[in-house]
Amino acid sequence: MDWLHRQQEQIDLDPLLAARARRDVSINGKVGDERFELIGILRASRIVDPELRGSICRGAFLRMLGNDRDAAIASLSHPRLPQDLAAEFRNLIEGESP
Repeated sequence: MDWLHRQQEQIDLDPLLAARARRDVSINGKVGDERFELIGILRASRIVDPELRGSICRGAFLRMLGNDRDAAIASLSHPRLPQDLAAEFRNLIEGESP
């Protein structure tokens, strides 16, 4: 996968990454200790198109927040979660009504 990531400027992988991320997010549950929504977020975080990346990641996080709030909050400290997404997700949680 590292090779593919390095080739991303030459090959448009966004459609493939988006499709795989959406598939991951559509599954309710976990593999090991990670929820499928988080797996989808981590996959979608490699999408180059900022609108597509943001849309999929936000949707996945909101789904995870609804399915397993504790896991969503814990995901904010995941070592592979990009900092820009962690900050955006924190803002989503802070913007919720009590």
